[in-house]
Amino acid sequence: MVATSTPFQPSASALRLPAACRVVAPLPLPPAPGALPALYPFLVRVPDPRSARGVRHPLPALLGLVCLAMLSGIQGYLPTAEWGARLDLADRRALGFTRDQAPAASTLFEVLQAVSWESLETVLREWAAQVAAALPAAPPARPRQVRKGGRQTRRAP
Repeated sequence: MVATSTPFQPSASALRLPAACRVVAPLPLPPAPGALPALYPFLVRVPDPRSARGVRHPLPALLGLVCLAMLSGIQGYLPTAEWGARLDLADRRALGFTRDQAPAASTLFEVLQAVSWESLETVLREWAAQVAAALPAAPPARPRQVRKGGRQTRRAP
């Protein structure tokens, strides 16, 4: 007995996307490389509380490493130091590190305990404002649809 196969044909209802999955307005394109302001020039403006003697890593490089680790979802001194140690030497150089060895967790702890949080917050707010200004505007929000008793009603967000 020879079985004949027919190609799978999904039903018309299976091809319909739920309303939540349909895109009404085109999504904005991400900005071109170099269109967003760099973080490092802002971090340079944070005053270094350490004395010149014994400084192994530049403050902007340390702050940049901590900021990138936080943006990557890493929390804590030890995980940040381990993440920094796993970066390639070229990536650490791009962050501004001048030595081959990544900073230790104790270095991150001591620097973050001594840094002026007010000045760091000020420069990060300025950088974030410039990034937000460089990003394309978000599409207007649509009213949310809520089902009540089998009927769809429109409601303000």
